[in-house]
Amino acid sequence: MKKFTFRLAATAGTAFLFLSLTAFPQEILFETDFSDPGPNGEPASAVWGPPGVRNATENNWIRITEANSEHYFGTAGNPYLHFHKRDTGSALFLTAVNRFAAAAPVVTVRFDFHKPSQTTWGASNGAGPRVRLGINDPVAANNARTRQDNLFGTGGAFAGSSAVFSPNTRHTIQIVYNNSSQTVADYHGNFSVAPDSYDVWVDGQRVLSDHQNNTHEPALSLDTALTSIGIGAFANEVCEFFMDNLVVRAGAWIEATGDPDPEPPPPVEDGDFFKIFLSPDGREQNSGLSPEDPVLSLTRAQQILAGRSPAQDVKIVIGPGRYHGQTVVWSYVRPAHRIRFAPAPGDEGRVIFDGRLPDGSAPGGTWFRLNHSNGNNTNLEFLHLRIEYYETAISLNGNRNNINGYNANNRVEGCYFYRIGNLFNPSLSPSTAVIRFVNSKDNIIHNNDFIDVVNTTGGGLIHAIYAAHLADMNVISRNRFINHSGDPVRVRDFSNANYISDNVHILAGTDGYSEWYCDNDVREDCTKPTPECPSWFNEYRNNYLVSRYGGGTLGTFRFHQSDSTSGCEKPSPDAVRLRTSGNVRTTFSNWDLWIHRNFTRSERDEGELTRPNAVPRADDGLPNVLRHAFGIERNHRAGPNDLPRLRRTENGSMELLWLENPDADTTVIVEHSTDLIHWTPAAWPVDDVPGEHGWGRIGRSASLSGDLAETLFTRVRAVLE
Repeated sequence: MKKFTFRLAATAGTAFLFLSLTAFPQEILFETDFSDPGPNGEPASAVWGPPGVRNATENNWIRITEANSEHYFGTAGNPYLHFHKRDTGSALFLTAVNRFAAAAPVVTVRFDFHKPSQTTWGASNGAGPRVRLGINDPVAANNARTRQDNLFGTGGAFAGSSAVFSPNTRHTIQIVYNNSSQTVADYHGNFSVAPDSYDVWVDGQRVLSDHQNNTHEPALSLDTALTSIGIGAFANEVCEFFMDNLVVRAGAWIEATGDPDPEPPPPVEDGDFFKIFLSPDGREQNSGLSPEDPVLSLTRAQQILAGRSPAQDVKIVIGPGRYHGQTVVWSYVRPAHRIRFAPAPGDEGRVIFDGRLPDGSAPGGTWFRLNHSNGNNTNLEFLHLRIEYYETAISLNGNRNNINGYNANNRVEGCYFYRIGNLFNPSLSPSTAVIRFVNSKDNIIHNNDFIDVVNTTGGGLIHAIYAAHLADMNVISRNRFINHSGDPVRVRDFSNANYISDNVHILAGTDGYSEWYCDNDVREDCTKPTPECPSWFNEYRNNYLVSRYGGGTLGTFRFHQSDSTSGCEKPSPDAVRLRTSGNVRTTFSNWDLWIHRNFTRSERDEGELTRPNAVPRADDGLPNVLRHAFGIERNHRAGPNDLPRLRRTENGSMELLWLENPDADTTVIVEHSTDLIHWTPAAWPVDDVPGEHGWGRIGRSASLSGDLAETLFTRVRAVLE
């Protein structure tokens, strides 16, 4: 995981040397961490000065608080600004008038930012908050502010919050304002800002470049040095947000904000779960409230939840084994709480939802379908499950016709999807996806395997991830896509700001990423009542492109329609549909796949933990090469049933048993010794042990027979090919 640091200042080349590093050595003009509020929690007048908070009402206020600061900003007891505007009848502003330590025509504003997910900033209730720079009072008078007005909401320069930052997530936002008449570049020449415009950076990524918005007169003339900042919302604007660590610097000065390709945070493990227990041997009339009284199906688990409606996080504890033919339409959610579907601790990798019935017939269908369009978090988590022989595995459905009718904040991690589509039963209708999003946002699809995703009819197209109809800000990272008849990732119809990184594509589709929409200009079969539109601000970075379906070179990306169609406009003049970087064509062995599944990108880049003989878990001491050979994931503590063991057979002889990964790039060798010094390969025949052994592992046995010494030591060794 590469760390980077920007050391930037402003220069304008030969014509404008007064903006050089020497003239403005990244001087801090204004800063506050909101640690010194007034007696009633108002921002300190010594920092902000008159006119301060203006037009405050019962529902419109600005105050300093520490409530839930650990959740919002990662540090307990940390004061931050809470901006709350719920009425449309009056304006609300916070201004620091002429408080800059020095005046400068080019400045960078930096702050930590958190937007509660329950708030909506859109055309129906205003454009959201704004940041303004100027002299004197930069908010009250248009002629005292810069010509560029930075709005955060859908009506403003940020082109909709969904295209720039994620709700309910901490972000670092940096805005470089160039109020000069010349192009301004940073000291190292890494970026430049055009005259009379600004750039916006979110978490170290530039999302708007040379942007201009709401330009009108009267306004400050160009080359006027700035001395004031204002943060506010006008009368028609409803919004709520949190802010901390506000800094204004002279010149263009972008601070490092961390890793440009971050690993998604792990699922939260704390909290008191309300638990419902499932087992392949469960009965629907059971209570489901203890491991001794489990139910059989997710449908029954949902009925129990609906009846009890617990005001806490929920875990559906799924016992090991195979669940046949289950499908569920899920509607129970609690926006303030998680619902986790996962094995019991220690049983990771042993749960299988099989779309086939016990008699072997395969009716297909969708394993898990969520129907929820209330515009809030649904918080579903699917961890360490195997889903196989379904037409579609997971479908998260909001309202495709209403931008506010979404569901959000779901997670699929560590799962194994196998034979999804209609390959196993061509009489079924072809599917479109393994995981389908319809107006579903802020989801994480991380570290999963998608294997044999194939349609044999309907053109063969089926995607591992299909983000359609306003499906924004989804993170798709570190997955393996192997043997796919359709492109692994497809977006459709104004599905923006999705981030796809560090995935492996083997025999997968025609292109790693593709975009399509039903274009009313050229088709008559589009079913959406409003036009479908291109998608914007998506990113496809650092993916491994091995081969396309059927063999050959896999393309990186493809747009199936142009940028423009009737009824659709770009979110902003400089909007782009896709940004790409770091995608490489390479080869991958099964050992490489195992390393990719079990180690983060930074661990793989560093290399120490990924050596064959490295031990990734101190609690079981098992090196990587044996984990690979025995099919044991890194996050699974190896137990007695995972390791080779001796047992006595019915006829009194000894038998060595172990579980093996048939796809491992290893050779397993059984050896024996009488002195623990000299080892000899055993000549005992190795046989398969019938039965299910979890996630594709096969059982092996060797009978310890023949003329053996009275004392014999046996070991199993794995050699990486």
